[in-house]
Amino acid sequence: MAEESRNSTKPKKQSTKRKQQSRAGSLEGVTPSDALEILYLLHDSDPGIAELIEQTIEKHLKAFDIPGIAEEISFDLGFLRAEEVWDRAGSTRYGYVDSDEAAVELFEDMISSHVEKMCDLQERGMQREAGRYCRGIIQGIQKYKTESTSDFKDWIGDGIQFVAWEVFDTWKKGCTSESVRNQTEQKIKEQWSDLFRR
Repeated sequence: MAEESRNSTKPKKQSTKRKQQSRAGSLEGVTPSDALEILYLLHDSDPGIAELIEQTIEKHLKAFDIPGIAEEISFDLGFLRAEEVWDRAGSTRYGYVDSDEAAVELFEDMISSHVEKMCDLQERGMQREAGRYCRGIIQGIQKYKTESTSDFKDWIGDGIQFVAWEVFDTWKKGCTSESVRNQTEQKIKEQWSDLFRR
């Protein structure tokens, strides 16, 4: 009897595994744009599903830590090389770009996705999280400034501070909470004071 009971549970386990494989298989070949369109359709199909999607997105957006952001940014910036400055500098159809300007543009491009996420948090009303994300970006810039041995750092020079101020000003203009703004500004200027000397 006990043997029968054990045997009767086996098909259920196999069935669950088949279902998992089936779900995984059905997602294969779905492009990011397809996935986004499906998400929109699900969101519009039912208020309950819409609420669940919004809660999941908010939970995902909150799932970050300041040192993790800083490490990622410093790591990415470490890939910048002096050769890229030479490639971008010089005469273009829009005018002449000097090497300092080219270096700053490359630096800005490398962290642009993080700045966009910070602004997205602000637009969603997640002011405290946006402030923390800003601190992560600034910490990453500082980490690169103090630890990197890349030849690119020689080219950008004081441009590092310029970009740090840009990030800070972008965050400050978008922050709608006075208390968060005051607290975050104080923490940033105390912790990374050498970046924010005028």
